[in-house]
Amino acid sequence: MVRFAHGDCWGILKPKGQSLLKEAADKKRMLIALTANSAMFFIGVVGWRLADSTSLLADAFDMLADVSGYIVAWLAIGRSAVFKANAARWNGSMLVLLGVIVVAEVIHRMLGGSEPQGLLILAFAAMSLVVNGCVLAMLSRYRNSVEV
Repeated sequence: MVRFAHGDCWGILKPKGQSLLKEAADKKRMLIALTANSAMFFIGVVGWRLADSTSLLADAFDMLADVSGYIVAWLAIGRSAVFKANAARWNGSMLVLLGVIVVAEVIHRMLGGSEPQGLLILAFAAMSLVVNGCVLAMLSRYRNSVEV
């Protein structure tokens, strides 16, 4: 006898074992993305301080917003459409909040002045680009999916 999972987001019943294996694989990918972006958030904050670069702060906050999104997506795997809609609202709110902080930092730098360190900015930005590219490649399978 085949057991079926309850309430997948497509409204189609799937064999329970297959659904659980897919959810476990989805959660593993989200955890890898979360770990990589968390590390780059902390590295980006260090880069912001060392290089006096508001752009590195903005990039670090982008990584933090991604981390928030991955946590919410991880929690949303296998959940209802309402939960997923609320998760999207949360992520949008995080982006607005972090954007306000970056604008405040820009104003602070404009009034106080600083000398950004170009080579450090380039090095930290290159690390960020590599991490973002790897995570993008790993998660590209979900591009048109409503599952995650």
